[in-house]
Amino acid sequence: TDGAFGVPVPSEDAPSLRPAVVLVPLLAFSRAGHRLGYGGGYYDRTLADLRAGGGVLAVGLAYAEQELEELPVTAEDAPLDTIITERMIHQVKEGG
Repeated sequence: TDGAFGVPVPSEDAPSLRPAVVLVPLLAFSRAGHRLGYGGGYYDRTLADLRAGGGVLAVGLAYAEQELEELPVTAEDAPLDTIITERMIHQVKEGG
């Protein structure tokens, strides 16, 4: 249905869907699966909620040049499972 500003939104009676995969944008990433986002924490909270209810694959999409050796990490930061760039597909091992 039409929501605010004419943007389509699910109707009140629409069934709830649970994604198996979430594509996550980022500003920077490390091979340990950490990411620097855009500062709102929306993806971190969404991934935490989805993971609390079962599995979800978090895939970071980036350019290879966005890779950094280390990033600041807090307890609220949700790690990525996979990182895809134009040069690689990196499966993050548990524990970094």
